[in-house]
Amino acid sequence: MSLSSRGDRPGTTLESHLVERISTEFNQLQFYVSKCKGLPLVDTVKPRINRITQVLQQNLEGMFTEGLTTSNDEMLTRCLRTYVTIDKIADAESLFRRVEVKPYMEEYINESYIRQKGGSFAMYSKILEFQKLKCDPLLAVIKPKSGQEPVKGYDFMVNAVWPEVVDLLETKAMSIFAAGNPENFYKEYTDGMEFLSSFELQCATIQSVKRLRAHPSYGKFINKWSLPVYFQIRLQDIAGTMEKCFLTPWTANTENSVYSLSLSHTVQSCIEKCWRKGVFLPSLAHRFWKLTLQILARYRTWLSALCNGEVEIECVVDKPALPRPSSRVDMLKSTDGRASPQSRSESPSSVTEFRKPNSDELVQVIGDGYQLITSITSILQTTIQPSIPVSDSQNAQLSSVLEESFSLIRDQLVSLQGLVAEETVGRVSALMKHVSDIPRLYRRTNKEVPTKSSGYTNQAIQMLGTFKEQHDSSLPDVVRTQILTSVITSVIEQYEETTCEVLLSVKKMEDSLKRLKRGKTSASLVGNMSDDDKIRTQILLDVQHFSQQVRELGMDLESIPSYSKLVADVEQSLPARESPSPTTLQS
Repeated sequence: MSLSSRGDRPGTTLESHLVERISTEFNQLQFYVSKCKGLPLVDTVKPRINRITQVLQQNLEGMFTEGLTTSNDEMLTRCLRTYVTIDKIADAESLFRRVEVKPYMEEYINESYIRQKGGSFAMYSKILEFQKLKCDPLLAVIKPKSGQEPVKGYDFMVNAVWPEVVDLLETKAMSIFAAGNPENFYKEYTDGMEFLSSFELQCATIQSVKRLRAHPSYGKFINKWSLPVYFQIRLQDIAGTMEKCFLTPWTANTENSVYSLSLSHTVQSCIEKCWRKGVFLPSLAHRFWKLTLQILARYRTWLSALCNGEVEIECVVDKPALPRPSSRVDMLKSTDGRASPQSRSESPSSVTEFRKPNSDELVQVIGDGYQLITSITSILQTTIQPSIPVSDSQNAQLSSVLEESFSLIRDQLVSLQGLVAEETVGRVSALMKHVSDIPRLYRRTNKEVPTKSSGYTNQAIQMLGTFKEQHDSSLPDVVRTQILTSVITSVIEQYEETTCEVLLSVKKMEDSLKRLKRGKTSASLVGNMSDDDKIRTQILLDVQHFSQQVRELGMDLESIPSYSKLVADVEQSLPARESPSPTTLQS
């Protein structure tokens, strides 16, 4: 190989082995100069040393370039060792970057190539191919086969290839970092992170990977992706969908799901979207987790407002047509001189009114709420936890935090159950209060001795049975039983109070009549039973029938204290000959 050095006589050549020897001597010379610093001799030879340095570097660059071009391992080995000897490793890596990396990468890292290939995936593939095309000869020298001495100190992938790739991406392919289109950004970011992982796999050693991650260009590449902007766009989309649904929370669900209300379906869909492929990014796991909890908190806030009576239902009510006086104009419009019916009244219109949700609508919310808890728990186990690579203890913390949110939601659902029970109690108790009408039906009417229960008990039982059947599929069995138990307990408490008042009134009337008649036979006796006993008998039949029907609904009456008191009141009111055994009322 002939390498002409600038400043030397024409025709002077330096062989590769000679360059290596000169570098060794030059390195020794540099050592001596460092020891003789400040002496006049050093200042005298310094220009000559600078010229030697220049000539040596020019020859090394020529050797290095020719060795790469011809894949001459021996020449590359001598050249790289020479760079190590004179402590110019960085110069060799910079030369490789300038001569080999930059021309290759400029061909593929540009907007035109990205548009031509329909994305950055093809560009990343070409970048990764560079190692096999250009770096393998160097790697063969740096890490030779067994029996040969390696050349240490070089890391061309980290110090030459990677910085050039990042610089070109920042200047020639800026579009891949744009976050305005979240779908496109997701694809570009995912491809970019996969490329980064593949590039790390191409590094020769673990130490090389560590150097790559510590390189300034590495952080520059990571920070170039506008993840906060991407998340903000996703947040606005998800939150906007949520808030829009809260404006019409009573819309029936038309999707093929287990929810009655569209709102409940939307809450689950928004949480699922946070962790869906195409939206979720591992780098934003903490933010999507926070958004998941915020969605549940927003739902809980709505439930709280519902419990406090702050949520109303908008409904359109038809306004009937109102008559208006006829006018001369109307008369003129009629062919027979009479105003037409349409002209004598205003056209019907509709007005918007607001009302409180009824118990059936609240039951839909309750059923959806419990179903939502079950569904989100499943999403946590099947989607969220696998998406966040954390330890078992951290997974337990995630479950614990989510359970806290569920607990607060359950508290609101229990409050709604109380509202449903309260409304149902009001309707059933209104029927049971008809026990107050029994004295009026039998006193001084000569009616026959009662043999069957009153109609109000059948209506009350029918109402309870309808509630159970209607909400059999919309409420969990435990919740439905809790509501029914609460309703029946309150109904029996009120029924016992009303019945006690009726029996006490009957007793007072009976005692008053006895004092007035002084033992005379009552004119209202039929079948040797007084009107007062008929009243008591009717109440007895009503209590027996109501108790039997409630048991058929699956309720345990013995656990209700007011029921035992009701039974005791009825038993004590009957004459000794009519008093039933305790098992008569409790059967």
